[in-house]
Amino acid sequence: MKRITFIVASLLICTILFAQTQASQEEIAFAQRIYKAQEQGDETAFQAAQKDYADYLLSKKNWGKYYNLWVNQVVFHVNNKHFYQAFTEIQKMTDDIEERKQTKYLYVAYQALGLYYVNRGNYEQGETYFKKALELVDTVSNQLAAANLHISLAQAQSYTNPAEAMKQLDRLPSLEGNPTTESGVLAYRCIIAFEMNDLKAFKKYYAKYDSIRQNFPEPFNEINYENVMVYHHMVEGHTDQALAWCDSLDSDIEAAELRAKVYEHARLWEKAFYEIERKDSLNRRMENEVLADNLASLSQTIDSLEEKERKAKIIRQQLIIVGVLATFIISLLIGILLYRRRNHRLLKQQYAMVKEAQEQTANVLSIRKAFVKSMWERLKSPVQLLMNYANVFNNPDFRLKLEERPKAYHDIVDSAKQIGSLIEPVIESMAHDNTAISEQQKNVCQDALRSPLSSLIGMAEIIAEDKDHHIPEDEYLKMREVVSNNAYMVAISTQELLYFSITADGQKVEKKDYVGLNETVQSILNSYDWRNRELEFMFSSDVDDDVHIHTYSERLQRLLICLLRNSDQFAAYGKVEVSCHAADDGTYSISVSNEGDKIPDGCDEEQIFMPFIRVTPSSHGLSIRLALARQLALSMDYKLHIDMTYEKGVRIVLSLF
Repeated sequence: MKRITFIVASLLICTILFAQTQASQEEIAFAQRIYKAQEQGDETAFQAAQKDYADYLLSKKNWGKYYNLWVNQVVFHVNNKHFYQAFTEIQKMTDDIEERKQTKYLYVAYQALGLYYVNRGNYEQGETYFKKALELVDTVSNQLAAANLHISLAQAQSYTNPAEAMKQLDRLPSLEGNPTTESGVLAYRCIIAFEMNDLKAFKKYYAKYDSIRQNFPEPFNEINYENVMVYHHMVEGHTDQALAWCDSLDSDIEAAELRAKVYEHARLWEKAFYEIERKDSLNRRMENEVLADNLASLSQTIDSLEEKERKAKIIRQQLIIVGVLATFIISLLIGILLYRRRNHRLLKQQYAMVKEAQEQTANVLSIRKAFVKSMWERLKSPVQLLMNYANVFNNPDFRLKLEERPKAYHDIVDSAKQIGSLIEPVIESMAHDNTAISEQQKNVCQDALRSPLSSLIGMAEIIAEDKDHHIPEDEYLKMREVVSNNAYMVAISTQELLYFSITADGQKVEKKDYVGLNETVQSILNSYDWRNRELEFMFSSDVDDDVHIHTYSERLQRLLICLLRNSDQFAAYGKVEVSCHAADDGTYSISVSNEGDKIPDGCDEEQIFMPFIRVTPSSHGLSIRLALARQLALSMDYKLHIDMTYEKGVRIVLSLF
């Protein structure tokens, strides 16, 4: 998260440093002090510089710069994980704006709230506040503020929709002549382009970025430089150099995260796995420290207020207001622990509250959708852990040290139990709305998850308790294979079930991304990690490489992965071919074909796409993958169907209109 807020903070100060026509030499000196303190992480120097500059701006009644400087204070607290202080500063700023009747600067408070929520991992809420700020700011007379807001909005969207984030940066005015701001934005363009797997765009932006670094070394923005160099060396295939740049990062968490990406890019899965585990461990430690720090600050504030009340007999209403604020802040902080520990009893209460809300509102689907999204946030961590272990255990050459086994398998057991307790309310919620699944479908869904969960927990517990290593190695490897298969099934089924539930409202989505058809499909195919290592896969196309389509990239990717997983599971041998085809009427299609068993006689196409319906008595699993794929297709006005004329196995065709 650090890179997000630091770039914004620096740009706020750089607005002063490099807008020479709008800043006096005295102001520039103040800004330089602040910038230097930020870079060095010197809180004492930073606070002193902030106060001196704030006093100067107050004397000049320069409210625009005064409130932007206040945002810098918020950002500093956020970067240092002082979330209580950050939120308190936002409240003070909002009150100050209203008391001074400077409401045209409310957009600054909204921007601060956006930064706060983005750094807490609530990207959608952050995006909401940035958009509110953009609605209030005068983009004509205050172009720099508008530019900062577009950058902030891009940062929030980069986590949920990188393509839209890049479009936000495209809306910025020309930054030529301001090498500090331009290099900062180019650095962020490089990061987004890499995350989009658009290596051509990455190289273009990096070339401009490197040119500024060489030609304008003094005003060059060093923030995110290490990150960009890591990505640059990954793109060039220089794994050792990329790792060396990871070591130069100040944040151990960020360094571990980037090292995992480097190893994944180099397909060194075992090393990537250990870096992910290391990052998670560091995150847990940091969260505990942050929670303790913020709770201590909150406790001191409450104690201070109570003492003031005893001494000065402050009116009761003020204490009530503070109590409300305290309750709000505590709920935010405790959310960190709830996210990690997932207390089943509290979740049942939460579901009961959601169910009660359903009965009191006409918009049942939206309520359930919000509930499922909240469950998904809680499930991400255990699902990812199971997926990591499933992938590394699927590699026959991977070996855990004997002393590492107990912890690893205890982690698997804990994650599986968390998923079991969290997914049950989601299934129940699907049976109680206007798109309710039948009792039979619910039973299929529950059985499909309970069986691999029980097997996974049971087998993992046996291995975890084998502290004296009595299990022979050949038997252990067989057990590990069972664990890997069940962990994969549980992780994938949970992901698919939640996404199916989230998209079950049938709402259409805006096809706001414009991407190359061949490039996109081939990229998804190349990045897919096949579990069935006996399969061969190939890509073919009769579509020109310059053909682009309007789509919703995230959903298209998820749809194609569903089709690839279907082939991965059911194709016992031979080839899997992914093809792009141009029709005579000017439309395009994508097909996924596999060799293997054909669709049983008497089974019609609609039955195949029904959720939680087993085509044959011997079918296993959730039976939702193709239903999810069709649901995603319909949301984009695409058509998904089975090619019944294909005789070698199964061919599924996605028609793009």
